[in-house]
Amino acid sequence: MSVFEQPERVRNELIALLFKLVRSDHSIDQKEWAYILQVADSLGLKEEDVHEILSNKESYILHPPKSERERMTILYYLLFLMKIDGRIGQREKDLIREYGFKLGFRTSMTDEMILLIQDHAQKKFDPEMLLDKIRKYSN
Repeated sequence: MSVFEQPERVRNELIALLFKLVRSDHSIDQKEWAYILQVADSLGLKEEDVHEILSNKESYILHPPKSERERMTILYYLLFLMKIDGRIGQREKDLIREYGFKLGFRTSMTDEMILLIQDHAQKKFDPEMLLDKIRKYSN
């Protein structure tokens, strides 16, 4: 089952997690809002659902999916959200490191992924480069 097929609770938790990341260092800008709406739409959530989640984001607690692929998808969403405004703050990096750990990933792998995103914050980015980092840590 993919993240997109998860129960509504899991999809809501993901959107709340994205809001927590965005709010870690500033208010939500237009690009970040558009990205979150795009993710929500792909998860089958409506804009009014997103507003409700934003209003209650602290009530959602991350319950990591069992599937590594689903957990990696969540980490990807977080990493790409961090990149979208071109500004990457320390608090954002710390939260992604924390969430990566909660999702079951090695801190060293998450750190490498953060560094890769940071190095490409103002440039086009090939997602294949993230896959290369993951392969390095795969069994």
